[in-house]
Amino acid sequence: MKGIFLIERWRRVGFFVFFLLLLSLSLQPSDNSAASAPTKLRVVTTILPLQEFARAVCGERGEVDLLIPPGVDIHSWSPRPSDIHRLARADCLVYIGRHLEPWVKDITGSLSTSRLRLIEAAQVIDDSSGRFSSSGKAEAQADPHLWLDLELDQRIVDLLVRVFSELLPQEADYFRQNGTIYQHRLAELDQLYFQSLKDCQSRTFIVGGHAAYGFLARRYGLTQLALTGVNPEAQPSSLSFLKIVKRLKKEKVRVIFVEPFSSPRMAQTLARETGAEIIPLNPGVFLPPEEKTGPWPFLSIMKDNLEKLKYALGCR
Repeated sequence: MKGIFLIERWRRVGFFVFFLLLLSLSLQPSDNSAASAPTKLRVVTTILPLQEFARAVCGERGEVDLLIPPGVDIHSWSPRPSDIHRLARADCLVYIGRHLEPWVKDITGSLSTSRLRLIEAAQVIDDSSGRFSSSGKAEAQADPHLWLDLELDQRIVDLLVRVFSELLPQEADYFRQNGTIYQHRLAELDQLYFQSLKDCQSRTFIVGGHAAYGFLARRYGLTQLALTGVNPEAQPSSLSFLKIVKRLKKEKVRVIFVEPFSSPRMAQTLARETGAEIIPLNPGVFLPPEEKTGPWPFLSIMKDNLEKLKYALGCR
């Protein structure tokens, strides 16, 4: 009887120890739990510059996905079902505004999730500051290419730091430090533009297509002369074409800019009439050649654009 009692006692002790072991294991975080890895923001951006800004701020604390592939016509692009699925899983969508992505409100309004945070970059434009003349306000509001103004880019970075910090408060200091570092890069390039373009033979550059560089021109005291307005689908009238040809000949313009991957037909016609050279100017959304990309492709694009503008304008 005593032996049986001891066996029964050890059996109960064994079950108790086994139970404690299971309990301790259940309380430990698994490799896939949130406790074993820091939370990351899931960010979707519409275009390349916004992707670079978001990556610069997020660093290792975020996963930034690009919605519109570089090289695709942004103005005519529309989301596919797979893109909507990506948005449904994201924490926030960073986009320019209704003039570039008119589909945003309709698409995001149909998502089943309500946690997607919309970050509109165009809200950083402050017309009350007097930066745009009264005649330029309407154009500035309709022109979506605001990322070509490097000072506005610094404001966008500020906006991202603020919103990302609201979404992930424990990483606010990290986001702020990253934002400051990237803003310093933007500010340095901004000053390089001012210094490089302050002493040029001409202050007017010609675009053989739509007027995508208005923000860049206003920032650095230049004049953009384009065949059409901000609408890339517009076609110039015969009268406006003849006026531009006359002005090109009068000012002895030697360069006509075109966007990469766009039809050079109109620019070629201008070149035949004036003898000007055709050179691509990147609006900031097309990836540069691999050897020029570097860690920050948008900054590389803007540096390359500056060299081409200096050449076209005859800057010292």
